[in-house]
Amino acid sequence: MITLRKPNLVELTLSGMGIVLAWVCSNVYWGGENYRTVLQSDAKGYYAYLPAVFIYHDLQFGFFEQMDRGKYYNPDLLYEYRILFNGVSVNKYYCGMAVAQAPFFLAAHTITKATGGDADGYSRLYVVFLHIGAIVHALLGLWVLDKLLRAYGVPERARAVTLIGMAFGTHLFYYILVAPGMSHVWSFLYCTLFLYLSHGYFRAPSGGRLVVLGVLLGFIMLIRPINGLILASWPFLAGSTSAYPLQLQEGAFPVHPDTLAGHRRRPLGARGKEPVRGDHMGRVLPADHLLLFGLVELVVRRQLQWAAVCGVPGAVRDPAGRGPRCDPEDGATDRSACGPVPADPLVPGTDDADPLLPDPLRGDDQRALLGGFLRLDQLS
Repeated sequence: MITLRKPNLVELTLSGMGIVLAWVCSNVYWGGENYRTVLQSDAKGYYAYLPAVFIYHDLQFGFFEQMDRGKYYNPDLLYEYRILFNGVSVNKYYCGMAVAQAPFFLAAHTITKATGGDADGYSRLYVVFLHIGAIVHALLGLWVLDKLLRAYGVPERARAVTLIGMAFGTHLFYYILVAPGMSHVWSFLYCTLFLYLSHGYFRAPSGGRLVVLGVLLGFIMLIRPINGLILASWPFLAGSTSAYPLQLQEGAFPVHPDTLAGHRRRPLGARGKEPVRGDHMGRVLPADHLLLFGLVELVVRRQLQWAAVCGVPGAVRDPAGRGPRCDPEDGATDRSACGPVPADPLVPGTDDADPLLPDPLRGDDQRALLGGFLRLDQLS
């Protein structure tokens, strides 16, 4: 006789969140023509590899004209993800997201063809399965996060509250519901898995685990190269600044057990050479280390946002997008004082303009984007 195990609080929490997320997504985007707005911006470039390989067999993405400028044309969502490289049209985005989305795309493609639906890669069922894929990745990421918190000894009730806060109190909810095609939700799973496996590796180093972590890190960076910053967590996950280099060495080369054990007995920040009783590997990160992470995120991300919106000083274009601004206060009385304006391949209407490249941000667009960043800062 099979005895069913009673689900614990975390399992009930994850199940409830899955039901809520599926209901909200289906209610907002799976009916009517709303599914047409799910793929937007970068998500179009990530996703384009799948119809290019499995449907159109065209890695120069010529179907863009037929789909984005034709059948599914929307002037508000039109986004050019192609660039010219040596005269060949290529996708400027990496293919890691397409690899993660492939199982859900193939499931939608199989069902669509079997039911006689529109198997063009962009019809409703493809978008629905993309949304399902984002929900699955979010729930799996939360499940792995629970395992990581449990490894640090966090109580079950606290873990359940943390998972709810992570799902509905952060930007994760937005990227599940509104932008499932973006890389954030998918990266959440693989980055959390990398943290969990790294924690296990530093507790019991081995060459096999190091290889698995290397492959996972490569895939994480194939999704989005900036995700490689997750590697900066290793000294903190090691639990001991002195043992960290030796643990890495132990994974690839043999290290004498007494050497590593001596370092494991030294707590974080210890300066003396006297061993301390107890194993400090696997303790929760000190508050000052978590504060350091927060400060780095605050300074770096905000500065990059302002640089992206306002431009690099000295290289800001005028509202016409025709070159460096000539300011009368600097002694210039008219535009002729700036000299001839060279042709700019990024600006439509000039010589050698590239039709595959997007227009640069104009003054109004910069101000609108800056206002969006400021609103996001107020919410976050």
